[in-house]
Amino acid sequence: MIRASVPWGWGVGDKTGRSGNGANNDIGIVQPPTGGPIFLAIYVAAPDASPEARDSVVAAAAKISIAALTRPAGAAR
Repeated sequence: MIRASVPWGWGVGDKTGRSGNGANNDIGIVQPPTGGPIFLAIYVAAPDASPEARDSVVAAAAKISIAALTRPAGAAR
């Protein structure tokens, strides 16, 4: 899920997880081509949602987090 959200050319090491109680998670380290590594841990608990919907939420959270953490200083949000 994190892996699907990083730009091409980045290094990624992640481990996904799912529970039988409606939780999905992904934890990983992403390495942009320049700059230091970024550690992400994303956990979603939504027992009424499908596993695919929870995966989508984790992927979206990863994409938003990476964009925010790699935005140049002073850039507009």
